[in-house]
Amino acid sequence: MANSLDDLVKVEIDINSPVVDSASFDNILIFGAPPLSPAVLNIPAVGTYNALAEITDLGYKATGADADPVGEAARIKFSNSSSPIVLAVQQSVPALAKGVVTKIITSANAETDGIPIGTVTPDDSTLPWFQVEYNRSACDSADVSITKDETIVFGASLPTTEKIGAYLQVSFGTTGSGDKMNLDPDDYPGTYTAEFIFVKGEVTTVIKTSAVYNSDGTWTTSEAEYVTTPLEPFVDTLARALDYDGWWLACEAGVPETEFEECAQLIETQEKAFAYTFLSETDPVGEIYFRSFGVCGLGTNKENHQDPPPDEPNKHVAYAAPALKIHAGGETFANKTVSAVYASDYTGTLKVALESGHSNWIQEIGGKIVTRNGQVRAGEWIDTIRFRDWLKNDMQVRIANLFLTNPKIPYTDGGIALVENQMLASLKSGRDYGGIAPDQFDSEENFYPGFTTKVPLAMNLTASQRNSRKLSGCEFTARLSGAIHLAEIHGSLIY
Repeated sequence: MANSLDDLVKVEIDINSPVVDSASFDNILIFGAPPLSPAVLNIPAVGTYNALAEITDLGYKATGADADPVGEAARIKFSNSSSPIVLAVQQSVPALAKGVVTKIITSANAETDGIPIGTVTPDDSTLPWFQVEYNRSACDSADVSITKDETIVFGASLPTTEKIGAYLQVSFGTTGSGDKMNLDPDDYPGTYTAEFIFVKGEVTTVIKTSAVYNSDGTWTTSEAEYVTTPLEPFVDTLARALDYDGWWLACEAGVPETEFEECAQLIETQEKAFAYTFLSETDPVGEIYFRSFGVCGLGTNKENHQDPPPDEPNKHVAYAAPALKIHAGGETFANKTVSAVYASDYTGTLKVALESGHSNWIQEIGGKIVTRNGQVRAGEWIDTIRFRDWLKNDMQVRIANLFLTNPKIPYTDGGIALVENQMLASLKSGRDYGGIAPDQFDSEENFYPGFTTKVPLAMNLTASQRNSRKLSGCEFTARLSGAIHLAEIHGSLIY
């Protein structure tokens, strides 16, 4: 039966759902190479994992001398924090190979495949061509070599001038032209293998194919294959993960130190951070980055150490995990107890150099293994960068929800006050979490507020500003609560 009340009272109720905050400031991204012995096909390029077993099920080995860097990093992470990790796996780059090589032809059947036919005598012969169409502008160098029964019978360097769609055709022939193998037909019987080698930067792509001249005078050809599976630069692996929600700190696993700087450059453009371990006394990343920090992984720099701790390449994971368990604003990255790594034993000189150089380390204090320093490369504190990112996101989400859950925010003093209220709510939350200092007085009773806000009056804005429907001039100032890492106490004893 229809609702008869609709004849008297019509009611419509909308559900105004708030904005879903997908940002995370607690979780770690680990990025590195695929496992040496994959246990599954098609490991996701980026995925979330809740336990170490989910990582090892992919084929990563997490323990022992032959542990995969990613597996070891994940073990250390879950030893120090149970929160999920995001894993980005370095991918092969068939896109590069296909960008260079657009077509491979290795067949003798012109009628069915519609390909060229080689000529070795005045009469036509259905012989295979080793033919590749490649993009010259997409490779630094290109070469081809052809062997017959493991003996080289042809070799040439290919043009790499700026041209797209250039063909290389190596055919069988009796002339000595550059694109023909100078072979007599009587010498044909055997197995021919062609290798096309394309180089782009540090990536080498090898395409291999073969043709067999059979005893009955026919040819048998094979499909071409990519002999090598080149892997992308690690910075590309990291870049792919930027589109994946659920992490704030990127931790490398097995990335060469020579690639750290490029990763730092990428992260500097994001509202995230990058951590790494370096195995020397000097941090390899420049002191210009506010979103990257390094941890010295040397076991010791002391000579003749009786029981030297080992060098460890994943100390940055242990360093960061305990602090990330604490809400942004309530933590410092120094003086956190860690597990699953050894304490380093450095000379005082090295510790002073690391601290003054804005690097970090892990040492033993009072029988506990703890993190030291807590700075990014540019000298700011890691926790300050994290809290700033959190506060910006929190304020954005609150004000976005204000706009999306109300029919309209009027361009009046009352509407501006609604925006200011969300600013205040975010700042109060930041104070409650410990990132912003409370209101305080000095010894002379001067008042220092933890934060202040300032918004314009509607009628102090021009008509053009109000007509734009964009509110500007909203400002706040907040004092960071900071953290005490060291206490210096002076006293005296008297009679």
